[in-house]
Amino acid sequence: MRTYNSQIQGFYEYYKLANNVFRFHNPYFLISQSFQKTLANKGKTSTKKIRDSHTFDGKLGVKFQDKNGNTKVAYLFKGPFERVDVPNTNTQIDFILNWMIYFTGTSLEERILANKCEWCGTKEGQFEIHHVRKLKELKGKRLWEKMMIARVRKTMVLCKKCHVDLHAGRLD
Repeated sequence: MRTYNSQIQGFYEYYKLANNVFRFHNPYFLISQSFQKTLANKGKTSTKKIRDSHTFDGKLGVKFQDKNGNTKVAYLFKGPFERVDVPNTNTQIDFILNWMIYFTGTSLEERILANKCEWCGTKEGQFEIHHVRKLKELKGKRLWEKMMIARVRKTMVLCKKCHVDLHAGRLD
């Protein structure tokens, strides 16, 4: 939800200086439809079921538990969407969430040619590729699994020592 909201806020910030902002009749409708369709596709269900199960206090959102175990709701960012004459000079806007860390993948060939272990960072020795058949096989309990899941990669370039440790269960 944070990633989705940060992208929406970026969209709003980008277009609020436009002279013809009125042409976006109801941008929230498009955004909420996109959100519902994304969740429906992930859950293999309909947008109506998503709308029914993810509407809280008349607003779209998702329930989650914080680290204290309290149930909270994160709502879909709704606006405001108004034209302004003065640009926003707030330097903290991009620090809402740096979602680009999840989308900075490179091709496998470039990662191999970098001669760098993606776990320990060493640049010496022999390198091997750890490969899993499917990302959904990873449980996300170990740090290296979380790293592969976050990067949406089925492969990881490792030095020989780290690769042996991974298979022996000693990498974390």
